[in-house]
Amino acid sequence: MVEYNGMIYALGGKASYSESTPYGPSLWGALGTTVLLRSADGISWEEVPSYSRFEKGYGSSIIGRRAMAVYMDKLYIGLEEGPNLMERNLPILLSLDTTTLSREDIWNEAILPSYDTNLPISISELAVYDGKLWIGIQGTQGFGFYTVDGTSFSNIAFPDKLSDLEGTEFDYATGNDLRENNSFVMKMYEYKNKLYISTPNFVSGFSLFCYSAEDGFELLTGDAFGSPSMAYAWNMEEFQGHLFVGTGNN
Repeated sequence: MVEYNGMIYALGGKASYSESTPYGPSLWGALGTTVLLRSADGISWEEVPSYSRFEKGYGSSIIGRRAMAVYMDKLYIGLEEGPNLMERNLPILLSLDTTTLSREDIWNEAILPSYDTNLPISISELAVYDGKLWIGIQGTQGFGFYTVDGTSFSNIAFPDKLSDLEGTEFDYATGNDLRENNSFVMKMYEYKNKLYISTPNFVSGFSLFCYSAEDGFELLTGDAFGSPSMAYAWNMEEFQGHLFVGTGNN
């Protein structure tokens, strides 16, 4: 959920268990169609006039819908289109730049470009940091990052090996590849002028990084601070000068 132009927006799905495909019952049918709600008082809610992709069926349905952020007076939504049995799923970035909502509203759509071999599959998180919109992704080789500065996309290079990254060294049973078993960006949060980033890991426990333009990426933990059963660092919030991280046990 995010606040945008004096209203709170919530993104979710309408359950639909009857969806079928040419290959039989859909694995994703329970996810249903995407719905965007808004409220001025937190009590009464209305549905935002739908974007056309929200309502399409098999082959063009939205199966991932986790990320929202406000950047440069626009509401951004990160989506994943799929499933597609022939090709990889597509990450879609939508922006809505009007406050008078009607069926004629313009949704601006962008498909994330591919810059390297870690092809983007899903937009898992959005955050605003250092004047840019940061886009956390799930890629074909693990997590990754894009930024939007105005309307131009860039990708953020991330070290492939622990030896190339500042911070505490960890002994990974699966090797020294930072992306291995860290499939997507779960949460990004700005704290004391740095961007803190978590990725889930079901083998070693979640990883937590921080980033600044001056210092680059720093690894804070690669094993959930010694608790490898803690696969998730799902949420973050600053309180009384400290950064709190909400975790989940796998």
